[in-house]
Amino acid sequence: MNPLAAVPHSSSVFARLSTPVLAQLGPGGPTVTPLPPAPLFERFVLIQPWPLAAALALAGLAVAFMVRARWRVPIAGALGALAGATLAAGILVTTDRERLVTTTRDLIDATARANTIALAGMLAPDARLVVDVPIAEAGLRPTGAGIERDAILKLVADTLGGQWPLKEHDILEVQSTLVGPGVGRTQVRVRAVLEAIGLPIASWWRIEWRRDPDGSWRAVGVRLLHVPRLGE
Repeated sequence: MNPLAAVPHSSSVFARLSTPVLAQLGPGGPTVTPLPPAPLFERFVLIQPWPLAAALALAGLAVAFMVRARWRVPIAGALGALAGATLAAGILVTTDRERLVTTTRDLIDATARANTIALAGMLAPDARLVVDVPIAEAGLRPTGAGIERDAILKLVADTLGGQWPLKEHDILEVQSTLVGPGVGRTQVRVRAVLEAIGLPIASWWRIEWRRDPDGSWRAVGVRLLHVPRLGE
């Protein structure tokens, strides 16, 4: 979700955003604490199999053409088979972390386009949006206990779908991890450009996910982590 979804309807906010302060809210700025990475097997076999598969294939070719021993053929064949199996596993198996990354991208895209119908399907009934980082220069105010699901959808429709439409948006980075059985977390860095202003704003968001009985993931919590301040 975009930080501008929490901007109040006010001409004074436009004045703030139109000042040189906004120039400081671009793609730069510090990163947030990264989420824990996937276990090595999952990361290099199921999520990113290409480097390992390529290394196994090259090792097999090296054995086949550079070793003169009689065992070179079965060893080369075994390495080639391992390379193929690694690649097949990475292509055929979709991990929960990969599903979370995909679902996070879908949620951001639906929000940026103010597609509240699609967004509603990705938010759990008890979902909340929390903005607890005071960014007065950009017109963002803390939301306390958070904004409930229906209010989130209305906010997106009124702002990104009305007063503050986006000219473009990019998803710069997505991190994902599993917190427990059926519970996941992602962190996403989004770059957005308002049609009315034309300058980029980059922000970090954390999204808490819960897996439904049908296997789909729905967001239960969205929290603003960082928007650069003046001078960052």
